[in-house]
Amino acid sequence: MEFGQNFNESDASDDLQTLPGLISDSVYWHVMGVVLGLDVIIGCFATGANIVTIIVYCRMGFADSTTISLTALAISDFLVAATAVNCGLSFILPQVPNAWFTTGIFMSFAGAPHFALTKTSALITTYLSGERYLCVLFPLKIRMMFTRFRTLVAMLIIFVITLGPTSIVILNYPMGWMFYPERNRTLLGVLPVDDAILIAAHAVTRFYFSILLTLLTFLTVTITTVLLAVSLKKSKAWRDANRSMAPTHNGHKNGDAPLSTSELDTKQSKETKAVKMVIAIATLFIGTNIPISIFVVSTAVIPGFDVGGQYDNIYPAMAIASVMINGINSGANIFIYYNMSSKFKLAMLCLFRGK
Repeated sequence: MEFGQNFNESDASDDLQTLPGLISDSVYWHVMGVVLGLDVIIGCFATGANIVTIIVYCRMGFADSTTISLTALAISDFLVAATAVNCGLSFILPQVPNAWFTTGIFMSFAGAPHFALTKTSALITTYLSGERYLCVLFPLKIRMMFTRFRTLVAMLIIFVITLGPTSIVILNYPMGWMFYPERNRTLLGVLPVDDAILIAAHAVTRFYFSILLTLLTFLTVTITTVLLAVSLKKSKAWRDANRSMAPTHNGHKNGDAPLSTSELDTKQSKETKAVKMVIAIATLFIGTNIPISIFVVSTAVIPGFDVGGQYDNIYPAMAIASVMINGINSGANIFIYYNMSSKFKLAMLCLFRGK
């Protein structure tokens, strides 16, 4: 479900036989069954994959700033995957016979945190792609600027500016006992909110997450990834053309002996692998966020494409599909790390071998 969406439980789950929309109720429930099942399965896998990633990076140590950023990304992705599972369960569990709660109560600790955490991962990916691009352009200056301490502070700031505003959303979903005539039962659900200030703050928060951060991070990562790929290609061509000059123009600090051609090649190979891994992470982010961005923009511009709106029997399925795609994005990074980082691969194999 979109972050900060006004949730009308009687429309969303309690009056299932009269939902308007583009498809019949039977088709809707078949689609929801498939999407929910995939969401829970993918979310569980992604949760486990990111736990492994966090452990591996902790065992490797934090010798450089990029490892700190990647660990922060794994932590964020772990939380994205865990809340994705909760989002799926929020539609499944209320359908259990004699359930004493409704779907709405999951919004406070599943839906809102999930969407906020996807923005955390998006901003960290933006940071990674921007850092790598600047390192290609200004290798010496930028490497000194992006220290481990500054990177750690940047990661903490990203978590604060994305998770902090979720408190406004949570306040818009107060839980309490309500009587539902269509079920003839009193259930734990979301109470109505009539505070004008809280509603206004909720609208601002929704714009901040659903439009501003979504489009800003998507466009920034796309642009920097393209520029990074172009710069990497140009940098490789320049190095190839000037390889013979490497021993006389590339040396260590403090009067150390200059680097040999093989040493320089090894160092440049490591830098190239790091850049390629960031490009792969960013490309995965771009590919999975295209449908999500379309969904978010559609919610904002298409009348009735909303909870309780004209297309209410297709909107929840598309919302859960977006959550499932977020799970794919958060769980697939481990394959990139394993295939593109020899250190990560070795540390992961040692972990599973008990070494």
